[in-house]
Amino acid sequence: MKRHLKEHPDAEKKFKDLEEGVGMQKLDKYMSNASISCLDKKIINFIVSNAVPFSIVDEKTFKSLLSQANRDALKGRHHYSDIALPRIYRTVKEKLKYMIANIKFLSFTCDIWSGPTESFIR
Repeated sequence: MKRHLKEHPDAEKKFKDLEEGVGMQKLDKYMSNASISCLDKKIINFIVSNAVPFSIVDEKTFKSLLSQANRDALKGRHHYSDIALPRIYRTVKEKLKYMIANIKFLSFTCDIWSGPTESFIR
C-alpha cells in the first residue's frame, strides 16, 4: 500500500498524518474550538491511550502524580465519562467527517487472528 501511495503524493501525506495517530499534539488540532480545559484533554488522552477506567481519576496514587494546582482542578470520573469524552468525541467526529468528505476512495484492512485450538473463521 505504501508503494501505491507514493504514486499519489497528496494521499501519501494525509496517510502519514493519520498513521502518526491522534496523540496529545494532534488532539489540540482537533479540539481548537471545543470548550474543554487543557487538563481535561490530557486526562482523556491518558485514559483512552492507556485503556484505563475513568475511576482512575479518583485514585489517590493518580492524584499524587499531579501538581497541586491540577489536583485542585481535577474533576470526578463522571465529568470525564459523561461530559469531557462525549464533547471530544463529537468535535473529533465532525472534524474527521469534514476531512474525509472529499476523499474519493477509502479502504480498510483487518487482521484475523486464529490460534492452534480456535479460529475466528468458520
